[in-house]
Amino acid sequence: MMIGADRSVAAAPEEARAEPVDHPFALAIGPSAERDVGSGPAQLGAEASFEADLIEHWLEVEAGVQWLVGAGGHQLSVDVLVKKPFQLGRTLSMMVGMGPQVVRSVVRSDGGHVTRTDVGLEVAVDVMWWVFTDKVGLGFEPSYGLTFGPTQQSVGLTVGPIFGW
Repeated sequence: MMIGADRSVAAAPEEARAEPVDHPFALAIGPSAERDVGSGPAQLGAEASFEADLIEHWLEVEAGVQWLVGAGGHQLSVDVLVKKPFQLGRTLSMMVGMGPQVVRSVVRSDGGHVTRTDVGLEVAVDVMWWVFTDKVGLGFEPSYGLTFGPTQQSVGLTVGPIFGW
């Protein structure tokens, strides 16, 4: 009886030392929503992004594309974010990053539509939870964007599956 108890106690430290789930590459896709700060209804759409480790546990880069549609028109944005990863648990990680974005907007007006291209800065917090398997998880990314030209601020959220390899 005592021997069985010793074996279970000895196994616990080995499980505690299990390697965290980490992938040099990840693909995220999912629904996305964004709203201008201070005015306008939310725009809804989809986002896809690809992420790669540049320096393991220190620096990651993400390239993403987002398509949004709202009552006033639609927009396509592309961003490249540099992120610092933090391992919060074996299957949970968080990254904080920022980088440039380019936003192409088509806005409906009385005389048809107006097309505009703006550049700006995006800041994001990316949470990855490898809940399904070590290669399939769930991503959650709130973001803040600031475009220059006519200055606009927006907040956004993307949630969806992530795939790592």
